[in-house]
Amino acid sequence: MKTPNLDKWLFKYLIGNEEKIVFENAETQIKLKDLRELISGFCDFLLSKKIKENDRVAICAANSIEFAAMLFAIWETGAVPVLLNTRLLKEELIYQAEFSDCKIIISDRFTEKPFVPFPKIKKTVVPESEPGKFFPTKDAVIIFTSGSRNQPKAVVHSFRNMINSFKNTNSAVKFEPGDTFLVSLPFYHIGGLMIIIRAFLSGGKLAFPQSLKTDELIEGILKFRPNFISLVPAQMISVINKIKKTYSGLKMIFLGGGPSTPANLEMFIASNFPIAKVYGSSETCSMITLLQPDELKKHPLSSGKVLPGSEIKFTADGEFVVKSDALFKGYLGKSKRRSKSKNFFTGDYGYEDDEGFIYIQTRREDLIVTGGENVNPEEIAEILQSFYEIDEVFVFAENDEKWGQIICAAVSVKNKKADFEENIFKHLRSNLPDYKIPKKIYLFSKLPINEMGKLLLNDSEKRKALNIFNKL
Repeated sequence: MKTPNLDKWLFKYLIGNEEKIVFENAETQIKLKDLRELISGFCDFLLSKKIKENDRVAICAANSIEFAAMLFAIWETGAVPVLLNTRLLKEELIYQAEFSDCKIIISDRFTEKPFVPFPKIKKTVVPESEPGKFFPTKDAVIIFTSGSRNQPKAVVHSFRNMINSFKNTNSAVKFEPGDTFLVSLPFYHIGGLMIIIRAFLSGGKLAFPQSLKTDELIEGILKFRPNFISLVPAQMISVINKIKKTYSGLKMIFLGGGPSTPANLEMFIASNFPIAKVYGSSETCSMITLLQPDELKKHPLSSGKVLPGSEIKFTADGEFVVKSDALFKGYLGKSKRRSKSKNFFTGDYGYEDDEGFIYIQTRREDLIVTGGENVNPEEIAEILQSFYEIDEVFVFAENDEKWGQIICAAVSVKNKKADFEENIFKHLRSNLPDYKIPKKIYLFSKLPINEMGKLLLNDSEKRKALNIFNKL
């Protein structure tokens, strides 16, 4: 069974090794020859749905072997996959699929129209489907970075972007054909998608934990003992607390997905896990900087040095401007996908030191503008984190008619005392000017955080808070 389109790039370094195990989970192992049959069956399914070259096909599903195989089948037919966040409401999923002009939505969550469930493919004789044409510059994937109905942001990447991203990372990391990569982030995020790309372009193997829930993710690490893992800070903390120490064969943990507190950085350094901090975004096709594990202790606040193939410059006020051979083609629906200079203004601010290490100080989208004052939420979070009763912190803004935005915080505590409210505001007044003190503090026993380290704090979650403290 052949997959000519995929053989031109994704399977290029696996050709002739049909017995190689490429997927593994708790129940099964999938060899390359088995994967080809599965892909061919999915291609036939897509053909039955009248999917043709350049059509867009949405996938809304949890990480699985079937997800990856369907993704490959869409590429094999020449269509373009649109990866949807499984945490969105049904109406939001339909909206994003319509916005991106998808022909169908393949899902493991919903079965009613317009959703189509994954088909059952038997490993028997399956008719081969005509492959689509492969061009490196062709649209390869669409990923949403925002679920907003008013201003949706759907990032478009080409095959060349993903290939270059792999090459740039590989130049600093040196992947090997025998490496195992843990599927530790959702495929609908660029960080999760690039785990697939790195595994196959290096001739390695993907290991699937039962799910991305903390306990099952850790079970997957202990079972498969992967060489490479991609984590966000919240996951990293759990791994350190439960696994305690590194194991033979673990080469690197890519740590991204947002900033880490000074206390967490101390924990990461003391753990002796081979942690490499990285910086990137959906637009940059995952990481464009990397801090090697042996540099973490000396430069803990840095995001590392710029990888080959990319360049970061800074505006007069410190905004990162990225130029890269892995940079996205543009946002779907925008008449100008990027500036003619091929520069991407990230909205992130920081600097580069004399040794070439990059430091992120704040992100524009995270800045809180309250009463005409710009406030860095990370500063507030650090002060809150220093209060002895607080375990987890997230600082954010709420819209306010008077102030434009007000500063709010969600915190969790292990043992709340009766005078918590009085003491927390006393602590804040001792460390912050009045305008930087949160006007609302939502108290939880544990913050509602998803697998990407993002706080899920909609109105429903806010109502679940144990208490809501207003500024005294």
